[in-house]
Amino acid sequence: MIKSIIFDFDGTILDTETASYRAWMSIYKRYGLRMSLKDWGRFVGTTNKEDNPYTFIKNNVADFALSENEVRSEMRQIASATIHYDQILPGVKELIFYAQNKNLKLGIATSSLRETVFHHLEKLNLQSVFDVVTTRDDVTTVKPDPELYLKTIEALKVNKNEVVAIEDSPNGALAAKRAGIICIVVPNQITKGLRFPEVDFIFESLEELDVSLLD
Repeated sequence: MIKSIIFDFDGTILDTETASYRAWMSIYKRYGLRMSLKDWGRFVGTTNKEDNPYTFIKNNVADFALSENEVRSEMRQIASATIHYDQILPGVKELIFYAQNKNLKLGIATSSLRETVFHHLEKLNLQSVFDVVTTRDDVTTVKPDPELYLKTIEALKVNKNEVVAIEDSPNGALAAKRAGIICIVVPNQITKGLRFPEVDFIFESLEELDVSLLD
């Protein structure tokens, strides 16, 4: 019996990933750089100190002087201007409503920063909905490592076989499966062309989910 639903955040609850991708691409264009969506996929849902959107610039632009904080700050400014907070992704509110009616515990497990996630949740008026929110600030290793999910499960006080994860990226799906839990994947505009690991269900939209699967 399912007792808890754990959501990824970026690209699963709110489409921040399209805005982030476009923001990074606008910065790349300034330096004559390009990156395909397929190549971008390795960055989605995870962080890596050696291989990330900033180091791609550092490794390909001679004598690049701007710090990572400076570049990421500009990226966030560009991206935030295009995020539409009235456009929570299809099926999310309905699944939250279902979970509340069934007294299921709700969690978030995300590789994003806590400050960023709570900023978005407040904008969406969802800050009080989730019982547990686990971010990269709470763990040593982010997705595709399972630590985010394992820590969220522990905090929710449920068993692995009582949990279903909602993910949008291969890194996130791999983290969920490595944690030993059911994983439902709903790819977004950025991740729909990527190859996913073996997951339990894949839908084009969360609206397609038959909630009887969770009973």
